[in-house]
Amino acid sequence: MRTKLKSIKWKFILILIMVISLATIPIGWLSYTQTSKNMMKDVERFSSQVLTQVNLNIDRYFREYEQGVFLLGSSSEFSNWLQAEQGKTAEVVLRFRRVEEKYIKPLIASHPEILSMTFLNENGNEMHYSRSPGLRSGYTARNDSELLEVPFKKQLTAYIRKSSDYLSNDSKSMEMQVISLVKKLRYGTSSGYIKIDISLEPTLAILNEIQLGETGVGFITNEAGMIMAHPNDDKVMTLLSRKWMDKMMKSSSGAWMDKDSNEMVIFETIPYTNWKSVATVPYDEIAEGVYRTRDLTILIVTSSLIFVSLLGIVLSSSITNRILSLRRVMAQTQLGHFQARVKLEGDDEVTDLGRAYNKLLDRLKSSIEQLTESRVHQQEAVLSILQSQINSHFLYNALESINSMATLSDHKEISATTLSLANMLRYTSSHQHSIVTIQEELDHLSDYLRIMEALYQDDLAWEFHVSEDVKDVPCLKAILQPIVENSVKHVLETTGNPLHVVVTAARMEDRFIRIIIEDNGRTFTQDQLNDIQDRLSEVSNADNYKRQKSLGLTNVHYRLKMTYAHEYAGLDVAQSPTRGARVTLTFPTAIDDKTIVREVTAI
Repeated sequence: MRTKLKSIKWKFILILIMVISLATIPIGWLSYTQTSKNMMKDVERFSSQVLTQVNLNIDRYFREYEQGVFLLGSSSEFSNWLQAEQGKTAEVVLRFRRVEEKYIKPLIASHPEILSMTFLNENGNEMHYSRSPGLRSGYTARNDSELLEVPFKKQLTAYIRKSSDYLSNDSKSMEMQVISLVKKLRYGTSSGYIKIDISLEPTLAILNEIQLGETGVGFITNEAGMIMAHPNDDKVMTLLSRKWMDKMMKSSSGAWMDKDSNEMVIFETIPYTNWKSVATVPYDEIAEGVYRTRDLTILIVTSSLIFVSLLGIVLSSSITNRILSLRRVMAQTQLGHFQARVKLEGDDEVTDLGRAYNKLLDRLKSSIEQLTESRVHQQEAVLSILQSQINSHFLYNALESINSMATLSDHKEISATTLSLANMLRYTSSHQHSIVTIQEELDHLSDYLRIMEALYQDDLAWEFHVSEDVKDVPCLKAILQPIVENSVKHVLETTGNPLHVVVTAARMEDRFIRIIIEDNGRTFTQDQLNDIQDRLSEVSNADNYKRQKSLGLTNVHYRLKMTYAHEYAGLDVAQSPTRGARVTLTFPTAIDDKTIVREVTAI
């Protein structure tokens, strides 16, 4: 199996399968996910519309009660009852009968869901009106803590409670869930309450209008997250989960997918009460169409892959036969049978490949000859280097002889100059080490300056300010002397003015070395500085550097750039604050074998 997978034929088949897979699977996946999103949005939008309609019905339902209570509470009959003094039972009852006949009975007649109406004033008068079988004996609204906490406000205060104040048909106390609508009123110095208990049946009837799937459920919660109305009586007066409450309390409406119950939850706020109407729809009912789309997509992709596999086998067999023939010729070539040639058939890319391979065999002999010639040139280069070393030894010996003669003749200046020249020659002619320490570079520069001092006497002076912690840091060979030589050329040799050179070396950020060489030469113009900077930027490219063939500043800059390959490495020329040139060399403190190889190549 592993051998088959290595063949072009099977690779071609795999490529076809991958191309079809990459084309169909993302499209199918995008189609599936987009359909899912759109369907979820449609369900959310439809559910929101249904809940909005439900909220309007509930809102209208409560506003009807608000209007009825407003008419009752603003009537003179109710005002007279509210201001009745305690103890005058006959007067209290008479005034209440007027309210009953004019307002209570018409309101109850138009709202058969009303269970009872309770009237309470601060004077202690309390009256009740209820449907049969009525309230239990001894009931008083003064024990209803929620009623007594209702503030003065324009709207009715609504809350749902479990009440055991009502009697069953057999005149026994029973527990039932009721909605209490309470209004606190004030007339002059008198205040009181109107409380209407209504059945949950109309509210549940409105909730039953919510038809979201086969098992979708609608219910109502209050601001505290307590379920106020639910088709399942066991859910009433229970709290929602903390996660649901947090999501619903943050906004007036919204929807989310609950992963724990695998349901989509949609909610809207009922304007009148600030309660929430909530609808839950199982995801399986929503996604039934999505599942069909998914299954169809999988079927299409699988069928396409099978078809492409069969088609790939047929097509690859017709394409790979000539490639296999070419492969056999290549195998013969590996065994040394260079006379074998590819039989050319057709006029396509495989034919071009065979023709190119035949040309390759024809040029093989020429390539071998060129390789032989190249090796001969390499040997000549080695001999040339050996010859230069022989010449250098000859010069060392000659300079040592001159030094000995000067010493015997007590010519100390000649001896010192000759010794410095020998040191420079030995330092520059050594090809074994392209990486030296900064101290060795400074010693080489000192030898050069001593030779120049012999020529220019007191016209040349120099200073070295070098931190002890940089002297042993490795650096490239011959990067300081060319810069100082440039100063000698442009100051002493050109103008004849005395030259003062200051060399400063220190660490920069502990990872880099910065060496500054300053002289007291002539002041640069801005155009001159721009020209120098342009030349330095050009030599960062190897081809430009070879065209310039420079051995001064550009040579040092190029070697630093090519050797260290760091953005900070290189050379910068600027105007010295005290007049003259200021050349700054920057390079990393660390150096490795790869750096040495790059330096040898750059040289």
